[in-house]
Amino acid sequence: MSHVTARLLLLCSLPFLALGCGEETQPTSWTGQSTGDDRDWATWGSSGHVAYAMTVDEALLVYGWDGATVRLLHDVALAHDAPHDALWCGDGVALTVPVGRPPRELLVREAGNSAVVARLPVPDGWWCARTGPSADGMKVALALQEDLTRPPVGHNWDRPRLRIGVLDVRTRKLTFPVDLVGDFAVRRIVPSCDGAYVAVAGWKNGAAVIDAAHNRALWEARPPGETNAGYLALCAPKGVVYVGGWQGRVYGMDLKTGAIKSCWPAARPGETRCESITALAASADGEFVAAGTGPEGRTYVWRADSGRLVKVFGTGRGGVLIAMFSPYSEHLAVLQPGRVEVVSMPEE
Repeated sequence: MSHVTARLLLLCSLPFLALGCGEETQPTSWTGQSTGDDRDWATWGSSGHVAYAMTVDEALLVYGWDGATVRLLHDVALAHDAPHDALWCGDGVALTVPVGRPPRELLVREAGNSAVVARLPVPDGWWCARTGPSADGMKVALALQEDLTRPPVGHNWDRPRLRIGVLDVRTRKLTFPVDLVGDFAVRRIVPSCDGAYVAVAGWKNGAAVIDAAHNRALWEARPPGETNAGYLALCAPKGVVYVGGWQGRVYGMDLKTGAIKSCWPAARPGETRCESITALAASADGEFVAAGTGPEGRTYVWRADSGRLVKVFGTGRGGVLIAMFSPYSEHLAVLQPGRVEVVSMPEE
């Protein structure tokens, strides 16, 4: 099987992190989230090529990589009057989010000319703190924090809230199914491809899952011994959320109950020290789970059904910033500063 490595000089030191969805339908694109904030993104295109999107100054730049060269695909202008989070969605549109101060709205832009085709207001008293796409880019989850300069109705200093939203990229419908109460922290947020579930990492240093279809929070939990579970991958068809963090273990948690179904150490055979997890991904067919680590820079791949470690690779180039499966689960793309590595998955 092919093993392709390419160095990306134009993208040196960009932070990325992928979040796999795990839907069984084949998406038109494969989207992942950055590590530091929501300003950088990565995508598996339907052609099998990897693309990258990042916000620089006042533009959303989308680069494509075909295994040999990098070229600029889109340059989408952003408003200059506010900082923006931005992500590249399916259907060739960009969603940009002015954050932290007015105007508090989501802007949907066309790829070709950056024209705003839809404006979606954020509720009064809230601001968009985090966004995250589904694996196919057709749903976007939002985490809104309360604006303490002009608090929303019902604000309580002792019981902060995090409002969860789901956007349908095709219809532009934006809903807010539930508020999480008791904290405002969030590091990752991911919807299922049908928008029925939303998983949140970093909530109370653990994870939470929302049943968006029925407007209710299902559970919140932190795996035993884990101090900060800031990374997750959602595999809705298999009913599993994979959660990991500083302690270097990947926990498979039941999507509806939060019960721990599996636990795999990010450690090489024969070693007892686990490596801190910096990226998580689940393949679309539910067969594989991958965890990138840092600062060691290794990637571990397990078979989801048996928990058998089937592949360990990478070392010495800085922590893994993105781990992302292709739409047909045949390949895994792993990004480190200035470098992308694409490896084939085992067939047996």
